[in-house]
Amino acid sequence: MDVGEWSLEKHELLRRYVGASWAARRAFRNRTFIDLYCGPGRARVRGTDVETDGGSVVAWREARRHGGAFNQIIVGDLDESRAAACATRLTALDAPVEMIQGSAEATVDNVLSLVPRDGLHLAYLDPFNMEHLPFSVIEKLSRYPSIDIVVHFSVMDLQRDVELDFLREASRFEAFAPGWRNHVNMAASSKQEIRRQFTSYWFDLVRSLGFSNAKEQPLITNSKNGPLYRMVFLMRHPLAEKLWNDIAKPLNRSLFD
Repeated sequence: MDVGEWSLEKHELLRRYVGASWAARRAFRNRTFIDLYCGPGRARVRGTDVETDGGSVVAWREARRHGGAFNQIIVGDLDESRAAACATRLTALDAPVEMIQGSAEATVDNVLSLVPRDGLHLAYLDPFNMEHLPFSVIEKLSRYPSIDIVVHFSVMDLQRDVELDFLREASRFEAFAPGWRNHVNMAASSKQEIRRQFTSYWFDLVRSLGFSNAKEQPLITNSKNGPLYRMVFLMRHPLAEKLWNDIAKPLNRSLFD
């Protein structure tokens, strides 16, 4: 799969967090990595000959370098051939992988049946855009008492489409932030304020599930320095937040800046 060079930065964040959190994972018998947008597990940086691992492969390679390696990896994708390719690559690396096929909204129910409730789990939610990440996915994953979630939050989607989406009969963003049009003032003083209100509302939804969000939210940009998305970290334990903030701080500006 072809990707932009910015994907390397995203995967480096994931690798750092998996490496930083190994000791915490080691204290739990059940340790699952969940990737419901896994792709084929391998990519080529667009316009180059550089190849890179996908997120779940990055996470597995880093985890097995330490104690507390994942003892279960769940990969899923809407495209069955991509999910199968990712699972094959992980199996070749001796990963304890299980593959599920379908949209994240559908496959998250499979996760609930496959992943033990008692454990420390890490979910990596990296969709192409907001509409592919229904809030229901996060809500269902929140049923695990000890789970951290890394979320691709599309800044570009908001910048391009929030005003038009407000007027649509069927909002693209409704699944991502249910009820958002009742909580955002489209007569606000600026587009930046509209985006801020949308973002604040989404974080309110997240907090209603018992999560906190880490202060550090690295902005991933394209080759022309245009904002694409932020990597947002959701957690319940203060140690998880400290570890994320420590590894993400050099790359960060707040989502509310």
